[in-house]
Amino acid sequence: MEGERYPIISPIGGVVAGIFFFMPWVGFAFVKKSGADTGGILWLAFLAAIGIVGLFFHYNAQKALFQAKVPIVVCAAIGIGSMLLRGVAFASSRWSEVFDLEYGSIVTLVGFLVALYGTTHFPKNGR
Repeated sequence: MEGERYPIISPIGGVVAGIFFFMPWVGFAFVKKSGADTGGILWLAFLAAIGIVGLFFHYNAQKALFQAKVPIVVCAAIGIGSMLLRGVAFASSRWSEVFDLEYGSIVTLVGFLVALYGTTHFPKNGR
């Protein structure tokens, strides 16, 4: 078992990103907003998380997991990109002085990064 691989890391990252999309992202005192509450372009992050999990299991069932790397990287990039776009808009608004980042946004980002890392454990060239 030379260099045992753990390709399941990628969909675990997608599941984490999907679950923490619904956890608090920003908050002030007793007011907390999740990614779902914020809505808009952030729904792309949730769809990307679902896409990561779905693509992994689709390609894995076909015994072609090596082909899933690019689509999963694209999904993770879309998720991270939508979070960055919303984050920049939030940071430049007057609300950034009132609200603080909560754990949901950070763990969602970490989930996408874990999904990206998981693609390094995919088989190479059909092996």
